[in-house]
Amino acid sequence: MGAFAFCSRKQTILVSIGTINVWIWNGTQWHKPEEIGDYVLPQPEYESGSRTFWGRGELKDNSFYSLRVDTVVLSPQTPFFIATDGMDEVLTLSEINEMQEENRPSFPGFFKAVVEKVLASKKQQDDITLLMRWKR
Repeated sequence: MGAFAFCSRKQTILVSIGTINVWIWNGTQWHKPEEIGDYVLPQPEYESGSRTFWGRGELKDNSFYSLRVDTVVLSPQTPFFIATDGMDEVLTLSEINEMQEENRPSFPGFFKAVVEKVLASKKQQDDITLLMRWKR
């Protein structure tokens, strides 16, 4: 898995590889852009929990698993929220939008609420990385 944000004065390019949650702000709520695919596979039915990734050399010649890169280009002011798949065990997109509504207009309050929810979770088994940009 991998997630990258390339930010310049002219544009922001978000890159996602694997089971990464990428959400952008449309002015009222977070939503998943069409350019970002879903690659989660149920385990133990499959050798990997993701259909696309880099690494796992033992699967590199299996055409079912591949390195597939998703990208979305945004204006430099568009807020984004990227979370690794461990977030799926803690919060749904609907719950994240509820938390945003409860903490509006305070981005620091929203971010703090997300982190507190992650830390308090008893369901979390996978690591979680968060990458966010809010309005300047």
